[in-house]
Amino acid sequence: MTVLIETAIERAGLHWAVGEFALASALLASMGLLAGQSFGLFAALGAATVGLLLPTALLVAMRRRRVRRLEEQLPEAIDMIVNAMRAGFSFQAAMKFVGEEMTAPIGEEFATFYEEQRLGLDVRDALLDLQERIDTLDIKMFVTSLLIQRETGGNLSEVLTGLSSLIRDRSALRDQIDTLTAEPKLTGNALSALPLLAFAVIMLLNRPMMQPMFDADAGRYTLVFAAGLLTVGFLVMRRIARIDL
Repeated sequence: MTVLIETAIERAGLHWAVGEFALASALLASMGLLAGQSFGLFAALGAATVGLLLPTALLVAMRRRRVRRLEEQLPEAIDMIVNAMRAGFSFQAAMKFVGEEMTAPIGEEFATFYEEQRLGLDVRDALLDLQERIDTLDIKMFVTSLLIQRETGGNLSEVLTGLSSLIRDRSALRDQIDTLTAEPKLTGNALSALPLLAFAVIMLLNRPMMQPMFDADAGRYTLVFAAGLLTVGFLVMRRIARIDL
């Protein structure tokens, strides 16, 4: 479990310790439990669960943001490697050049690769470490192309140039798909938020009418069942609108 958390933190580009992550999760869960006690046991447990999952949600959001930035930077980085190699640099020197010239996150990742192989790690292993740290399809294609070229030979500049064009085409297609699926995603979010909004408004305007939902066992079970159905519906609508490339 500790290794999984360390990997998730590293891929999100954060500099947290596992203990800090666990402490933040426990603290937010405790705060949610205290804040929800006045609304009943189920509300307290729900708030504690939300607090417990907040750091994980932050990791996921930061990971997605970092991956998007890496995917945007990778074609430019590959072009810089190709130009550097055509100017007479070795592959390792070209990676160092990209690491120095490009901003984070891809600059620091390539710089880490150069430092690892400079300190004695085999280039193959350093490339696999780079793939493990980033773990995206684009970087897997990049690493696989390099490893195959090292085994079979050939013109690396031409291979990387073709890969750069392929990654740009995939990015353009992904942007078109995001545009076409924006409306279904917005509709799903709105439909999922409407019951919660209606519940909150009724609680504010006429709380005594809703109080039996918290006091009676049947009311509490109904709330839990409704929350489960709402969550499943939201996930299903998000999955329908998501197209993997």
